[in-house]
Amino acid sequence: MHGWYDIRLEMIDCNYNGFFDGKSALVTGGAGFIGSHLTQHLATLGAHVRVLDDFSTGHAENLRGIDAECIEGSILHQSLLKGTCKDVDVVFHLAAFVSVPQSMLEPNACFEVNIQGTQNLINSVETAACARIVFASSAACYGSHPKLPSSEGDDVSLESPYAESKWQGEQLIAQMESTDGVSLRFFNVFGQRQDPNSQYAAVVSVFQDALRNNQTPIIFGDGSQTRDFTPVENIIHAMLLAGASLEPLRGEVLNVGTGVSLSLNELLGVMAHNELVQAIHKEPREGDVQHSQADITAITTALGYSPVVETKQALAQLVNPTQ
Repeated sequence: MHGWYDIRLEMIDCNYNGFFDGKSALVTGGAGFIGSHLTQHLATLGAHVRVLDDFSTGHAENLRGIDAECIEGSILHQSLLKGTCKDVDVVFHLAAFVSVPQSMLEPNACFEVNIQGTQNLINSVETAACARIVFASSAACYGSHPKLPSSEGDDVSLESPYAESKWQGEQLIAQMESTDGVSLRFFNVFGQRQDPNSQYAAVVSVFQDALRNNQTPIIFGDGSQTRDFTPVENIIHAMLLAGASLEPLRGEVLNVGTGVSLSLNELLGVMAHNELVQAIHKEPREGDVQHSQADITAITTALGYSPVVETKQALAQLVNPTQ
């Protein structure tokens, strides 16, 4: 029912030492793009999965056919979180105000969801004595001109309310007293179920939609800016490794990427199967990062992570699943 990308999720040849079989897992934002992939994979590993989502950006259709309990609600509602976290072993926290450009327009809303909402969840997690929380952070913390490749010890450069809120979330995770926690800085995730119709949609899903509909892609800037485009399978693999870690996690921050970057112009070429495609270039957007590339040494050492899907193949398959 979900197509090629979800079949590839089954190609992650790892059962995580059977850790999730019979465990109870909560996925906040579990009806969203990344969250629904995580929910699906947790269910296949035998976990009892509970999803909390307010459907502001997630979609119920993303969970169709997946064996999971779904609770509609917000991480801003402390009383709801109290019951939602009860009897949960591992929490994966993906619910968030997700757009960098929109955070520039609505900083207070971004801070409320990403900082206060995360604090609310932590309060409930610790009260319920959940064993671990895995927090979805962002490479946006490195700023628009980071050291390349970016490593976790580099200085942060918080150039948008979104970046500020994610960094603050990392601090909250690190300050927890009774629950294991880890923050994973995601680098430019892409894959099936990304919504191309949002004004703030990710560039891969926008290119995908344009190419499929014979439309001219739009690039903000000259296209020379680079990203560590990371297939969603790699993100799911990293989150599951973190959730199943037998070693204590004490608020570490770990990059999740591929260690390889592509320019937007190169991205478009790969997705167009190297055919010449003319793009419309517009002014760069405020808060957008110029370059990004992950140093994945730390997560490889801590969790044994390595990418399970190669970026260029995944990009090409998004446009033409038969190839």
